[in-house]
Parts: sequence; structure tokens; C-alpha cells
Amino acid sequence: MAEAVAGSSKVDKMAEFKTRLAKLHTKRSEAAALNHKEVVEEDRVKHMPKNHQKKRERLEAEYEEEKRKDAILAEGKDYDRVRMLEVGADEAERYERKKKKKNPDTGFSTYEDATIRQYNRLLKNKKVDLEEYEKEKVAVGEAAFYGQDNTIAIGLHKDSKEAIDNMVDDLEKQLSINILKFIFHIVNVYSL
Repeated sequence: MAEAVAGSSKVDKMAEFKTRLAKLHTKRSEAAALNHKEVVEEDRVKHMPKNHQKKRERLEAEYEEEKRKDAILAEGKDYDRVRMLEVGADEAERYERKKKKKNPDTGFSTYEDATIRQYNRLLKNKKVDLEEYEKEKVAVGEAAFYGQDNTIAIGLHKDSKEAIDNMVDDLEKQLSINILKFIFHIVNVYSL
């Protein structure tokens, strides 16, 4: 009888061991699957652009603002007025001061930025005569004016004396500025 009890306790212990082993095995496979998911997610995030999260937050905020705007317009209210009622006076004043700061000199950062600043500055000083623009478009034809494929536009356009003078004045101004910059640079280098 003692052998039967000992045998049954061995069988019970073995069955208990196998169930614990099966539980541990399922926990291990669950942990491996979870770890794999986390590794895949981490790799996905790693390969995203650095500004992805901020861009996503900005786009979500814009989307929410657009939904809010549609809701306000559906009520028949003026969206800009409602939005301005929510802005405090100090915040509005700070925004106006920031807006009034025109053309702050950011200094040299890249040649691309310097070129863009120069282009914007030159464009700001340019005055466009729309009547002259339309006359020229009619005179040379749209195909030549916009330079489509297989269009030879050489000799069709004649610059006015005023346009040539403006270009010369602008180039002389740029040259004088560059000469002054060069002189200041030389003075600074040799004064050290």
C-alpha cells in the first residue's frame, strides 16, 4: 500500500510538474511574441524622421482647429471674431510686437538662406506693371511668352531702357555693398 501511495504521489508530482512546465512554456512564448512586437515598433519609430512626432502633433492640432472652425461656421458665427475673443490682451500685444519686427537680421547661416533673403529683398523692391505684362504677352503670343516646348523665343523680347537702368543700378548697389563688406573684413583681419 505504501508503494501505491508513493507511486501515485510520483504521478501527481509529475503531472503537476508538467502543468507548471506547460504554463511556463506559454508564458515564455507570450513574452517572446510581446518582445518581438516591441522590437518591431522600436525599429519602426527609429526609421521615422526626427520631427515626426512634432509634425503629427501639429497636424492633429490643425485638424482639430479645422473641425472647430467648421462647427463655428455651421452655427453662423464669425470664426476670426470667436478666436480673437479667446486671446488675451497681453498675448495679442506680444503677437503684434513680433509681427511688427520686420526683416530681423538672422546673420549668415547657409548660402541657400542668404540667396532666399536676397531674392525676397529684391522682389520687395520690384514694381510690376501688369498692363505692360499683358501687352507683352499679347504681342509675342502665349506659346513664346511662357516658353513651351519647341518654342524659339530669341529676339522676341526687348527690354526697356528703364528696366536696363534699374538692373544696372541694382548691380552697382550690390557691388558697392560687397566692396564695403570686403573692406570691413580686411580691416578686421589686420586689426587683430
